[in-house]
Amino acid sequence: MLRPLALGAAGVLLAAAAFELALALGAGSIGSQPGDSAPGEGIVGPVAIVTLFVGVIVAVRGTWRAERAVAALAPATGLFVTATDYTYDPYYAPTLRRYADGGAVPVSWIFTLLAISFVVGAFTWRRPRAGAGITAFGLLVWVVTLVGAGDGH
Repeated sequence: MLRPLALGAAGVLLAAAAFELALALGAGSIGSQPGDSAPGEGIVGPVAIVTLFVGVIVAVRGTWRAERAVAALAPATGLFVTATDYTYDPYYAPTLRRYADGGAVPVSWIFTLLAISFVVGAFTWRRPRAGAGITAFGLLVWVVTLVGAGDGH
């Protein structure tokens, strides 16, 4: 049961990353009033955050029952949060200011964590039991980073 949950969570996070990347590239538009987000963001964001917590639980379970599928969680999370950092902040609507534009979380921190996420994923693939604990911790760091980036107006 652990493997389908890990792969499902990674799949949801990758889909959310693709959605956020599309928004960052201009596929959607934020509203005309401050606080109006792009259509779908009110669903994708909360679903992704719940999925992150599911990923933490799956990774913690992975420390007891080694499963290589947990290795997909950290890179998927890194891609989601990085793409989210480049979407437009609805707080500043209708201006097009990205979360990455002088936000509370430096872009260098986002890209450092992204690189670390791929290292954690590779390590978890090679040593699933040890890597699962690191993955769980890494996902929690990403949650804090995501909240900090979104709250940095």
